[in-house]
Amino acid sequence: MLITQNDHSIYKERYHLLIQIGGTFDNNLGMISFMYFIDQLVMIYYALYHDDLIV
Repeated sequence: MLITQNDHSIYKERYHLLIQIGGTFDNNLGMISFMYFIDQLVMIYYALYHDDLIV
């Protein structure tokens, strides 16, 4: 799985799953979208494994 903002990534042929996060490096939309995506991944991980976490 490749998560990227770059439409023309040289690595995209190596991966079966490509998730393109909107925007470009020129504006803040891409950065905010990527941060939101990572936040969602963390929340899903916590929801699935919160009983197994050692704090």
